[in-house]
Amino acid sequence: MSIGQAWRKTEIAILFALTLGVSIFIWWSTSGVLLLNGGLPIMLRSISNLLAVLAVFFILLQLMLIGRVKWIEQVFGLDKLARVHHAVGFSVIFFIVGHPLLLIASSSLLTHRSWYVTFWNFVNYMEDVGSATVAVGLFLVLIILAILIVLKKLKYEAWYLTHLAMYAAVLLAFGHQLNLGDDFGAMWTIVFWYFLYVFVFANVLYYRFFSPVWNTWQHKFIVDKVVHENDDTVSIYISGRDLDKYKIKAGQFFFFRFLDRSRWWQAHPFSLSCLPNEKFLRITVKNLGDYTSELAKVKPGTRVYIDGPHGVFIADKMNTDKCLLIAGGVGITPVRSLVEDLLQRGKDVILFYGNQTKKSLIFGQELADLVRNSRLEVKYVLSAEPEWQGEKGFIDHEKIQRLVPDYMERDIYVCGPKMMTKMILPAIKSLHVHKSRIHFEKFSL
Repeated sequence: MSIGQAWRKTEIAILFALTLGVSIFIWWSTSGVLLLNGGLPIMLRSISNLLAVLAVFFILLQLMLIGRVKWIEQVFGLDKLARVHHAVGFSVIFFIVGHPLLLIASSSLLTHRSWYVTFWNFVNYMEDVGSATVAVGLFLVLIILAILIVLKKLKYEAWYLTHLAMYAAVLLAFGHQLNLGDDFGAMWTIVFWYFLYVFVFANVLYYRFFSPVWNTWQHKFIVDKVVHENDDTVSIYISGRDLDKYKIKAGQFFFFRFLDRSRWWQAHPFSLSCLPNEKFLRITVKNLGDYTSELAKVKPGTRVYIDGPHGVFIADKMNTDKCLLIAGGVGITPVRSLVEDLLQRGKDVILFYGNQTKKSLIFGQELADLVRNSRLEVKYVLSAEPEWQGEKGFIDHEKIQRLVPDYMERDIYVCGPKMMTKMILPAIKSLHVHKSRIHFEKFSL
């Protein structure tokens, strides 16, 4: 990792830490001190207010993590932000549920009324508590749905819709915070909270919605042609206006929505499979039996909505002048574009390309042309081709040590199916390669 990248990570971490610190200070300066001076009902109310502050902070953080906010995503990578987003989601449950429960318990002790009566009075006689109750219920439903989507591996559209609903839940709870929040007595605290919401929603609206709409309108993306690479893999060429002004880096990915009658409602992530140029963008899709099975039927002339670029699987992350690229199956797609970029930068590049059979290889001729005209060295590894005269089996630490003896001097990029990356990453780490030289992205949101 370069000094500049490390510093940007530090800056972002400091920004979030300061925001959390100010939020907790606001709570402490009002109801927080009651922890030391009040009885049990007052203490419960104070802790309830703290949980409310933390719930808002982490919900807004969730929106920033998954909002495709460029100045964050380009530092950490969208896949890593998604994994943090999943982890933080579980802690948010505790804050969201704990706040109303402790508040009801506190009021019940003070008034000597049942929890049910206390809750009913809150909802019926206190401003915005009804909408906040709906928001809490919506949050819990969304969190449960999100867990089911991950466990059941449901379609991307289900994930997308749950996150759209989360925006509505956040807005439903907003009025309750300012009208009844014990921690918002001073004007500066109200200004801070408004600023926090405006800052988060401005970033999410710009990067998540406005930017892709603007890029799609400006460049007028359209399917130019569909080319079969082999029996189950196609490349889709997308042309557009002023593509030379579309800032893209080799190895990045996009969310593509093909605007025809069958596919307009679906958007899925794909990496570019060739170096970006002023004539076309190219994605290469393997038929995996789901949405991908239909993309070979996309017709030339179809309009395309594109959200991106995303990802940090790029040459800029390199720390050396030598590189080992490891691709498995359709994972060759971002690696193919990255190869050309690295060669143009004068890097020493070795590519390991693992697949089942020779017939399932993609870009064989393109890679052969690059080998003839550059310093690229390609090593194919096939796992289900008995007659294959080259390397057989799977890419592992033994093959890396034997075939790339200077691997310790190289940056290593890995892209492939989940099982492959799950096997190869520990193998690379067992070779004592420094983590700053290992680059990968897991495309699972």
